[in-house]
Amino acid sequence: MWQKIKPYYNLDSLIAVTIILSLLAYLIGHLFLNTFFQNLLHSVLLAVIIIGTLPLLTKIATSLYQKQFGVDVIAIIAIISSLFINETIAAAVILLMLSGGESLERFAQGRARSSLEKLLSRAPSIAHLYKNGTVENSNVNLVEKGTTIIVKPNEIIPLDGIITEGSSSVDESALTGEPLPRDVSVGNEVLSGTLNESGILIIKTTTNYDQSAFFGIIRLIKQAEENKAPTVRLADRYSVFFTLTTFGIAGIATL
Repeated sequence: MWQKIKPYYNLDSLIAVTIILSLLAYLIGHLFLNTFFQNLLHSVLLAVIIIGTLPLLTKIATSLYQKQFGVDVIAIIAIISSLFINETIAAAVILLMLSGGESLERFAQGRARSSLEKLLSRAPSIAHLYKNGTVENSNVNLVEKGTTIIVKPNEIIPLDGIITEGSSSVDESALTGEPLPRDVSVGNEVLSGTLNESGILIIKTTTNYDQSAFFGIIRLIKQAEENKAPTVRLADRYSVFFTLTTFGIAGIATL
C-alpha cells in the first residue's frame, strides 16, 4: 500500500491533511467541549498554521530571490493578516487551499510521470525483419518505411504498418484506452506500441520509428510534462499586476 502512496507523498499533502484534522478537532471541540479544551484546540490549530506556513514562506522567498513572482504571495499575506486579526479559521482555510492545491498538482504530476514510465516500458527496441523466409533482428530505430517485419505472439508491435499475412487479436489499451482487444487480419492497419496477443503477424511498415504513433504519443506526453499549461503561463505572466491590484483594492477597502 505504501509503495502506491509513496510517489504522491509530499510536504504539501502532509500540511493539508494536518490542517483538515486540526480544523475538525477545533470545530468539534467548539461545539461539545468546555472552554479549557476549546482554548487548547485553538492553540493547536494556531501552531499547525504557523508551522505549516513556514515551509511555504521559504518556498516563496526562494522564488522571489530567483525573480519568479507568483500569486501565492497574496495567499501567504492573507494568512499572516488573518492571524494578526485573530481570524484563525480563515487562515487555516487559506493555508488548506494553498497546500491542497500544491498537493493536487504534485499528485497529477506523479500520475502523469507514472503513466509515462509505463508507456516507456512498452517501448520496443528490436524489430524482426522478415525477408525471403528468414528473420533478422534489427534496432527499431534503423528500420525504414516499407520494410517487412514479423511480430510473434505476446510481442509489442514495433512500428505502424499494414498486415500482409496472418491474423490475431491486438491489445490497444496502452494507446487508445480501449480495454477489449481488436481482431485484425490481412489488410488491417496496426499501430506501434500495441500488443500482439495470439497469432503471428507479417507487417509491411508504413512509418519509421520517429513517425510512428507510439513515438508521437511519448513525444506529446513529454512536452506536456515539461511545459506549463497556457493558463498557468498566463497567470504567471500577470501575477505582479494582479497582486498589486489586489493590494490596491484592499487598501481602498480599509479607508
